[in-house]
Amino acid sequence: MSRISNSENTKTTSAVMILITVAGLMRSSQNVTFTTYPILGSKVLHLNSSQIGLAATLSGLSTFVTMISFSKISRIFGRELIIFLGVSLLGITSLLFVVINTKMEFLLVALLSGVGGGLAFPSLVTLLSLATKTRKSWAMAMFSSALSLSLILGPLIEVLLLLAFHGNLRRVFLYFALTPFLAAGLVLYYSRWVRSDISSETKEEFEKRAVAVISGENESKTEVKSINPKSALKFAIFIQIAYMIPFVSVVSFGGLYLRSFDRIDINQFSLYLSVFFLTSLLMRLLLVKRSPVHNPYLICGLAVVASITGLGALTSFRGIYSAIIGLAILGVPHGIMYPLSLSIVAENTPNEMLAKSNAQLAAFANLVPLVVPVLIGISINEVNYRFTFMLLALPVALFAVLAFISLRFQIVTRS
Repeated sequence: MSRISNSENTKTTSAVMILITVAGLMRSSQNVTFTTYPILGSKVLHLNSSQIGLAATLSGLSTFVTMISFSKISRIFGRELIIFLGVSLLGITSLLFVVINTKMEFLLVALLSGVGGGLAFPSLVTLLSLATKTRKSWAMAMFSSALSLSLILGPLIEVLLLLAFHGNLRRVFLYFALTPFLAAGLVLYYSRWVRSDISSETKEEFEKRAVAVISGENESKTEVKSINPKSALKFAIFIQIAYMIPFVSVVSFGGLYLRSFDRIDINQFSLYLSVFFLTSLLMRLLLVKRSPVHNPYLICGLAVVASITGLGALTSFRGIYSAIIGLAILGVPHGIMYPLSLSIVAENTPNEMLAKSNAQLAAFANLVPLVVPVLIGISINEVNYRFTFMLLALPVALFAVLAFISLRFQIVTRS
């Protein structure tokens, strides 16, 4: 029996490693595209700020609409095929950024890039969940760590390429078009040679596991579950919004906020932001080691406290050390809440509902970058940077409260 178990674990580990490699390749290309195409539009195509902002909005909206429509799309295409189409479309849009010359072409390619991400991302999360039976939390932590690592390595590689290509942005897009196509090749490999060896959890197995939690027969006695999939999804959506509000605000306006301090150099903001991402990566690697987490809901609650504390550190004192401490603390909820929200959905949702739940979770998460920067900009114009960042604690607390209300006593705790 142990030989069968070890063989199953080996197959699961292989599947997870392939899929997180796909995720890392895809996300590194996405990150570079999101940060570089506005510069391409401004410096090469000579577009104004409004036109570049419209492109970003179209990209975000197309991602949201694609994810909301995901359940209908998944009825037509298989999961692997959807991922293949999504990452291939990301590669094609990178190639198109190399050759476009007009405003309309720029807007169309930005829209297509959003569709590609909207197709690939929720499908990839779902496929990763289905590839594991008893190690879903570990798989989600590995997935999140791969995303964090790509967030660090992607811009670093971009800088090196810009130096090598003497600032030629089109050649950078040409290079990063290779990574989505490489990811597409790995998806084909997974579909043909790996997936057939993985047996995902059946509906009967899921129900048996849920009953075991209620009756106290859960062998591991290390996990806390909500057996209501809708409650789990609501909790995950609200808790993701709670951590994303400070994250999006810092990424969008953090540099300008620090510039309001006389002693802080705006050109060093990327260096300060690396403290945020490094803390986030360390938290996700810790989750990889500690998964499954005994009480993910409690940990999410503590992460909300860290969010509010980080905002307090960022706004209480005006100086470089205050900024670094605040960003480091804010990296903790960014590192913890995303993988735990994915794990909560994966652990408590039957396979037939998983694709739709992951798509809805990703769709609502992608709404935050569309809405928050606009509201932050309005607030800054009405008051100031510091007071605006202080006010962020209110929506963070509000969505955290909504998250825990959504559980409605569905949790069964085992010590």
